[in-house]
Amino acid sequence: MTSRAAVMAIDVGGSGIRGAFQSADARGSADVARTEYELDAAYTHTDLADTITGATTTAITLQPPATTLTAIAISSRGVASLVAQPHALAQQLAHTTGCPVTIVADAVAAHEGCLGGMPGIVSAVGTGCITLGTNTNGSLIRAGGWGPLYDDHGSGFWIGAQALSRAVRFAEEIPTPHAEPHALLHAAEARFGAVDDWPAAIYPHGDGVSRIAAFAATVAELAASGDSAAREIVDEAAEHVAAAIISCARRGAATRVALTGGVARSQVFCDAVERAVLAQAHLLSDPESVQWHRSTGTPLDGALILAHRTAQQTVTTHPGLAWSSSPTRR
Repeated sequence: MTSRAAVMAIDVGGSGIRGAFQSADARGSADVARTEYELDAAYTHTDLADTITGATTTAITLQPPATTLTAIAISSRGVASLVAQPHALAQQLAHTTGCPVTIVADAVAAHEGCLGGMPGIVSAVGTGCITLGTNTNGSLIRAGGWGPLYDDHGSGFWIGAQALSRAVRFAEEIPTPHAEPHALLHAAEARFGAVDDWPAAIYPHGDGVSRIAAFAATVAELAASGDSAAREIVDEAAEHVAAAIISCARRGAATRVALTGGVARSQVFCDAVERAVLAQAHLLSDPESVQWHRSTGTPLDGALILAHRTAQQTVTTHPGLAWSSSPTRR
């Protein structure tokens, strides 16, 4: 039986681990059939590097018959901060699997999935916020994504934190230049209890950032209903995201633009970002060059595209975002 060349992609996400095989001839086309699978939670370890290693080892056992694996691409949340040496992990996996391996941050795979591998700019707006741009050379251009302590402007956490901050100052009758957040205060009390109870509801659980970020959906709903205080926050968040998009474009990224992530499910937020980008487009050499792209592509789709590039040796690496290694030839 003749063996067919295939590539493998894995996406280690917050809700599970998914993977896919596809013929190497597909070159990342979404129109070519692929074999998808989900890995059981038993393969998830406390250590992210162990999770990635275990998922890869297990996935290979699911390889379709009569195929030869030519490349692997792995997308993972937290890989830059939770894996001590991502490049060393890629080297280890390349050695054990015998084929080239690329490991990327989930934002990179989301970018590729959103744009179908085309150059452009994607803002991933969820709990955090990172904007990545690419040009025709495949180079990665980054804006943001440095975490909640000093960045992630416009993210779900930023929106939730702004809402709570303005609500608590309003409750304490501290004057601010913002619209009075009556509805935000009531919504926050419904979610977290009385203002005095907020610290206990948020801080001791180890997931305070996520808890605050989850409140962003409520803020967006209030904004959509016409609440002026919530709308102010959403508009300010949109201006931050738009500034990151414009930054990537000014540094050479193609101006095909898309939004992804949990916050981007809000139409009022997406509309606000589009308005903000239009308002800031005068900073570009061609203000009319921005083209908005709608896509349902997933990080797994993006990982498959990167797996094909890995096989073709055309994948682009980037410190903190993408690492690639080939097996050592003896």
